[in-house]
Amino acid sequence: MKKRNLGFTWFVAWLCAAQLAADDGVFDQYRDLMGDDNPAVFVIDEGEELWFAPQGPESATLEACDLGLGPGVTSGAYVRFPRY
Repeated sequence: MKKRNLGFTWFVAWLCAAQLAADDGVFDQYRDLMGDDNPAVFVIDEGEELWFAPQGPESATLEACDLGLGPGVTSGAYVRFPRY
């Protein structure tokens, strides 16, 4: 009786391990499918349009804006914001 229970236990353990190994690719496929459907993409596109659009009385774009690091330098500017 004990050998039979031990064999059944090993079979169930093997079955569970096989099931866990088979599920690994499912989540990767899901992430690949949903990768382009991020709603923040629209906000990023809108911000990019505003960054390059000429605005104000001088029709200047924000590309040459001085963010505290010199004109046109944006590298690392996000670390300094928000400034009060």
